[in-house]
Amino acid sequence: KAASMKSAQRIVLLLLVLAATSVWAQTPTRVGVLPHITGGAGWSTTIVLINPYLTTSNFTVNFYADNGTPLSLPVVVTGQPSQTMTASTITETLPAKGTVSITTTNSASSTVLQGWADVLGTVPFNGFAYFQQAEPDGTISMGTVPFETVYQATLMLPFDNTSANGNLLTAIALANPASTGALLNVK
Repeated sequence: KAASMKSAQRIVLLLLVLAATSVWAQTPTRVGVLPHITGGAGWSTTIVLINPYLTTSNFTVNFYADNGTPLSLPVVVTGQPSQTMTASTITETLPAKGTVSITTTNSASSTVLQGWADVLGTVPFNGFAYFQQAEPDGTISMGTVPFETVYQATLMLPFDNTSANGNLLTAIALANPASTGALLNVK
């Protein structure tokens, strides 16, 4: 009796997982936001999307400038097959148990293009981004960007500005994915 009860529980759990997957598969929804992306003037950003599930996910990445308008960036999408394009929107497939990388090209343009990315998908997935600039002397400046999936009203940011030689910098990028403005209080 205990064995048949465990089997029934497994079947119910499997049905719940399949039902949740089919609900996700119907309509792409926001799975995350990357609050900072950049490209140009020696800067590049690599976005890595990670699908831990056994189901493929169609995804769309929309790039926006800091003022909320679409931001067209030259990118290389590493997938099957890899593609090079200039776009403000990228729509691709994220394989089951797979990854896709999107890299803004490190052009020699003197203009820095920066903004944020809104990521939609048919299955919830994870990711992150990192941006970097290579200086002529070979020095590389680099930062990471979390894949924000929880949008909280309060943010506490501890930082250390006690660098012995004074050349370290802490910065923060905030993105408002809503269609209305937001009030920001810094204390």
